[in-house]
Amino acid sequence: MSDRYHARLEIGGPISPHMLPDLVFALQTCGLLYGADKITRFVNEQGVLRFEDDQAPYGQFPDLETWLEEHGVEFDRHSSGWFDTLPVSRHFRRDLGLVDRPRDGEGHALVLRDEVVKAMQTHTSLDDFRAVLKRIVGPDIPPLQPVNLPLDPKKEHKP
Repeated sequence: MSDRYHARLEIGGPISPHMLPDLVFALQTCGLLYGADKITRFVNEQGVLRFEDDQAPYGQFPDLETWLEEHGVEFDRHSSGWFDTLPVSRHFRRDLGLVDRPRDGEGHALVLRDEVVKAMQTHTSLDDFRAVLKRIVGPDIPPLQPVNLPLDPKKEHKP
């Protein structure tokens, strides 16, 4: 049995109409969407799909996240930590790929001390150190764009 803890998944950006039935099915398969639920019910005030699960295995949705990445659908997943596991945010953007970032308990991005110390010990020039530090910090992640779902429930696709 896996450890289960809270995870929030936000999906944004363009979603082609032909992909919508498969997305609904993927959300149902991982337990984020149920039979009569309309996907448009989960669009938040920023226009992004938002799902939460307090019992996600390891705070992740691995099959769904893989499906989203394979289909070029941008997402952010924020997982709570538990005992020896740091909270983590995983971001997927088509132009950046997957970016994982450890977080503190309040959701702020962390730079792990051991990585910085190792970089200071192994890179003697300031330019080398800056380049490594930039890699450790990671790229800026742009916010998710609103999804473009049909908002008329009569037109909503269901598998």
